[in-house]
Amino acid sequence: MVGAYRIGMREWRIMGLMADRGSATNKDVTDSSGMDKASVSRAIKYLEEKKLIKQLPASDLNRRSKPYGLTSQGIKVFNEIAAQKLVRADELWSDLTKAEQKKLIYLLQKLKKNVNRVLND
Repeated sequence: MVGAYRIGMREWRIMGLMADRGSATNKDVTDSSGMDKASVSRAIKYLEEKKLIKQLPASDLNRRSKPYGLTSQGIKVFNEIAAQKLVRADELWSDLTKAEQKKLIYLLQKLKKNVNRVLND
């Protein structure tokens, strides 16, 4: 859970996607996050109940697809949590030199590539 907001990682990821894209459908979230449909549906329902996201008008191209976007309260909460996460990230990186940070990022990217390769085999 993220602080006093009672937002879990699933909800945080969905809010981040909506903050980045402006809106997202359940399918968008499922496709980009790797979360299963049921988890996405529950998280979206929870965020709607908390009034952090709202359903937006469907596009003329696809009336069945329901896009969601952050409410003004959702934007406020997202920005507050993001600021807290940046402070925490700075604290985590503080003991590493710039060279060590670059090396760590390189190694994590290399590991991620191998994980993706192994999982897709």
